[in-house]
Amino acid sequence: MPLDDCLVMISLATAEALTPEAPSRKDDIIDCITTWSFMSKTNFYNNEDLVLPWWFGALCFSFSICGVAMLWSPPKWTIESRFPFTIFCLMLVVIQGPFSFAADYIHMTNDSLFHVYDRFIAIFLMSFETIRIVTMCNQVNTSTMILSLLAFSFALFSFVNSQLSQSKKCTSGFVFWHALWHIYPFFAASIALFDKHIVGEFDPTTAVKKMGDSRRKEGVLLLSTRVMKNTTLPAAVSSPNKKRII
Repeated sequence: MPLDDCLVMISLATAEALTPEAPSRKDDIIDCITTWSFMSKTNFYNNEDLVLPWWFGALCFSFSICGVAMLWSPPKWTIESRFPFTIFCLMLVVIQGPFSFAADYIHMTNDSLFHVYDRFIAIFLMSFETIRIVTMCNQVNTSTMILSLLAFSFALFSFVNSQLSQSKKCTSGFVFWHALWHIYPFFAASIALFDKHIVGEFDPTTAVKKMGDSRRKEGVLLLSTRVMKNTTLPAAVSSPNKKRII
């Protein structure tokens, strides 16, 4: 069962949630996701029209390249973070890249368990990627966070479109959108390196210190202003009451 059928069921269930009389689609959604997760065939099974270019197979290793790049130059926030950054990168290098190549390039038109393995690994690591983005939200520059969210959103958009193209058996659409899905690791690694080596990493300690210094300066200026008012006010009040001495 294609993933887009499951997404349609979820959207219908969400729309019908406000209607008490609507039948529950919970069991259907669970069955649909379970069936899709354990499918060892794609919609291109035995499809001779699907000819994948060599660069499509090369892009499968974008996950491995991204993992190596982030291991080579890890962000500063990972030093004190509990997020398993090194394990995450090693899984991208050793597991996701090779399994993606086997499933999406070697066995795309075959009945193979690599499709099941690749699907579960991708879901697991995308969950880790979501946690990574949430973890670093207060540890990076605002521009870096915005770029990361945009890249992540576009990656999901590309993946959904590749699944739609696959359900329609549109070979050109699948190659185009799935290639964009595989380009996401390059975007993620580029944004991380851009933040570290060009923009300059965000230091929360320095930011808090600067904020404290700014507030202290504002407090001193406010206090000095009040002192000046208190010293000049009696003179201004008493001046009309003074008698002129001839």
